[in-house]
Amino acid sequence: MRNETKTKFKKLLFAIAVANSVAASGVVAGEQFAVSEPIETKLNDSVQASSEFLTMISMHPVVDMKGQALDMAAVSMIGGRTDTSGSGERSGTELGAPDGTTWEVAQTDFDVYIKYPTLDIWARYKDFYSRYMKAVFKAIALTRITIGWHGTHAAATTNKATYPLGQDVNKGWLQVMRDQVPEKIVGEGKHTGTGKIFIGKNTNNKDYQNLDAAAYDLYQMIPVERRTGDEVVIVGAALVAADVGKVLTEHAGTPSEKKLGITTLSATYGGRKAVQVPNFPDNGMVVTDLKNLHLYYQEDRTRRQNQDEPKRNRINDWISSNDAYAIGDKYAIAALEPESVVIVNENTPAGDFA
Repeated sequence: MRNETKTKFKKLLFAIAVANSVAASGVVAGEQFAVSEPIETKLNDSVQASSEFLTMISMHPVVDMKGQALDMAAVSMIGGRTDTSGSGERSGTELGAPDGTTWEVAQTDFDVYIKYPTLDIWARYKDFYSRYMKAVFKAIALTRITIGWHGTHAAATTNKATYPLGQDVNKGWLQVMRDQVPEKIVGEGKHTGTGKIFIGKNTNNKDYQNLDAAAYDLYQMIPVERRTGDEVVIVGAALVAADVGKVLTEHAGTPSEKKLGITTLSATYGGRKAVQVPNFPDNGMVVTDLKNLHLYYQEDRTRRQNQDEPKRNRINDWISSNDAYAIGDKYAIAALEPESVVIVNENTPAGDFA
């Protein structure tokens, strides 16, 4: 590490210490510290702001280790009438009714390191600190999103080689559905016993002729009184690629809208706006209001440690947070099981899906 870089790195550590109201000597020495509440909030706000998708879901701090997801909304229509001329009494509709899934936080380590040569290059910029933190925020955001879609369990020790998508870090939204509302995630089509859902055209015995039919079916699985009007179809890249003919033919010259990690497709599916979001399963499809997807972090549980490691020519930034994933209204979501979806066409042998 160049001398100029060392100076900037020490200034960075002092700034972190001041922001968190901890002794600068301890931070410089590489001691772990609890991130102060204002900085914890700012850190998570910055992580959320670094991803358009995270700004569109519900991301909140929680106090407890476990609980039940709540939405500050009415779960059914609130209009009505009561004859109070006799013994009748008016009764309201509860806001924030406990119709969400249960959740439990699990510690998640967002650890990164930077080699000295890379740090030397970054240190040349006047906005070195903000560049560094933006890179960390974005990495945390993408990691949280990936776990949200692919997480199946929380192992005591995770294995990135075996589970590169964070399957063993925490239970994500789809796994929460599998565990708590399995009737809301379709794992098999009309070909009972295959464990498959066949999507394609020109063959009558497939489950769905196209994505429109699949999306419409999922939308119909959400009771009318549970719909917000803001439901979207989250669709995987492989399904969109297989259906690209529709997009090019019916919407030629109309580009998709891309917005910091979320893409709104030109085509609609099942009459609903279709979007692609970061790291969503290629063969997946989910219909819900994005605000129905909840991501929690436990207050006063964010820890950080900055460490210079000369023997490996790098600096380490150890960051941990207690996170949980939940569905705000478990009745207001429906999905196809990504592992069950099979894309077929007119050339696929009938025996493959009969």
